Amino acid sequence: MIKDIKGLHHVTSMAADASENNAFFTNVLGLRRVKKTVNFDAPEVYHLYYGDEIGTPGSVMTYFPFGQMPSGRRGTGEVGITEFAVPTGALTYWQDRLTAAGVTGLEKSEAFGEARLSFDGPDGDSFALVESDARGRTPWTGGDVPEEYGILGFRGARFRLNDAAATGELLNFMGYQKADTSGDLTRYVIEGGNAADTIDIEAIPSAKSATQGAGSVHHIAFAVEDRARQLEVRKALLDTGYQVTPVIDRDYFWAIYFRTPGGIPETADPLRTLPQPDRGASARDRQLSGERRRRPEMSLNAYTAQVQAPAAPTAPLIFAFHGTGGDEHQFFGFVRQVAPEAGVVSPRGDVSEMGAARFFRRTGEGVYDMNDLARATDKMAGFVSAHKAAHPDAPVYGFGYSNGANILASVVMQHPDLFDRVGLLHPLIPWEPEPVEGLGNREVLITAGRRDPICPWPLSQRLIDWFGAQGASVTTEIHEGGHELREPEIGALARLLTA
Repeated sequence: MIKDIKGLHHVTSMAADASENNAFFTNVLGLRRVKKTVNFDAPEVYHLYYGDEIGTPGSVMTYFPFGQMPSGRRGTGEVGITEFAVPTGALTYWQDRLTAAGVTGLEKSEAFGEARLSFDGPDGDSFALVESDARGRTPWTGGDVPEEYGILGFRGARFRLNDAAATGELLNFMGYQKADTSGDLTRYVIEGGNAADTIDIEAIPSAKSATQGAGSVHHIAFAVEDRARQLEVRKALLDTGYQVTPVIDRDYFWAIYFRTPGGIPETADPLRTLPQPDRGASARDRQLSGERRRRPEMSLNAYTAQVQAPAAPTAPLIFAFHGTGGDEHQFFGFVRQVAPEAGVVSPRGDVSEMGAARFFRRTGEGVYDMNDLARATDKMAGFVSAHKAAHPDAPVYGFGYSNGANILASVVMQHPDLFDRVGLLHPLIPWEPEPVEGLGNREVLITAGRRDPICPWPLSQRLIDWFGAQGASVTTEIHEGGHELREPEIGALARLLTA
């Protein structure tokens, strides 16, 4: 059992509008905006931090305001309610204040002997104020909320799940103890932790799964004392069979990421307050430099690959690029099925991330090692060029999913003459590409999910617009879900490869 977790560190959610979000948390809830930086995965998107004066771990609510993001759909497999602590006797003040501000969803209740006031956020977020001693906590007093009523950081969070058993076992393993049960609610508490030490699980077996969007919790983070203990937690989770990322430096804390059995993304972060000098690079600093657009070194054997020659000289040569954790076999059979006369080149990524093959390195979800991406782009362009030269009469098509779509997009941006048709399935290009010549009338298919937590819809839309602005003939297939591939996308890809 893990004994190093102290309770919550922070909670990160998504919003549709930065200004509205900022006004709600600072003017209505009276929190301090501790920090304004950028989302590492999408540098043009703000990352807003709200909390007490110094951003104490266990007090900080953060937001990614993706402009015009559709609202999420509440359901299971998510953090259903984020709970803030307030002093005993403060709820009447807060009910009057929130009513005057036009806040919806106000409802007083009690759970596990604690009085609470539920309310909605600006994107339909679900919040509650819970009367608690919140030992050792002091509120931010720089706003207009009197100190005796001020928010004291988090009390905890409520998970909504179809099946509570597996996540309950995980919480036990993380050091939480089952404290009480009331109807469909089960409370877990960290003994001796910080004041944000409770997790409630609400079991709703028949409810539909949540769909992420504005108002949804992106992830919930747990606090550990220092980086050494974080490594111990990571090892314990890995030894138990969880897939855990390497330690990632987020400038203001270090994080490891994993997912609960119920589907909720979680991190374990060392204690560290937030106000520090910004170290972030601009989106343009993260771009591939135009100076890298040089002739690639051609090599047929640069990658381990599954290869099938075209049945005829003028039959298409199709390159298939797998996603993270896939390999050269992931899409090979699909191409053979839909285009049996075509040639197929399906390379395996040459980078390993905890045993999962990728085409270039990253330091976090959507945080690219841009130098390694430049290396991989040149290497892949040389690989494609060599196979293209071996079949000079064949039209050349390429498609990729997720990480495979990202390396393909990067190659196309640097070498637009290599492919006649391109299929990008759930790509994430977190920088703003420079204009290029040579994409006029090229056929480009882009597929995406409007609630994709890995590839945010605004970035997908920007990429669609970019290809259109370069003169490409763009077709899209968009669904309302997340990062999964759906049947209409597969159909659209098949048409791209065979029309």
